[in-house]
Amino acid sequence: MGRRLCRRDLLAHLVAWQQLNLGWYAAGLRGEKPAMPAPGYALRELPRFNQMLYRKHHRRSLRAIQAEYLAYHRRVVELIESLSDRDLRTLGRYTWTGPS
Repeated sequence: MGRRLCRRDLLAHLVAWQQLNLGWYAAGLRGEKPAMPAPGYALRELPRFNQMLYRKHHRRSLRAIQAEYLAYHRRVVELIESLSDRDLRTLGRYTWTGPS
């Protein structure tokens, strides 16, 4: 990126990835195979994808990002706590993840 990232940028990045993870899980429950990391991007394009996330969020206020981070973090923790050890540890447990 070539830029010095601030706390706001890092939190915005985490929020974006929390949203993605929750979306992947929800799509998987519907029997879909989600585009990973997102439609129009392949995993090998993570630098380009992360740059897009930066451009999308870098002008948002720290206050808004912090509120969103706390809300999504709570949702991710609740999801993790609702899953069994088998759900969390078994490779290939979910068809949408493939063998991972």
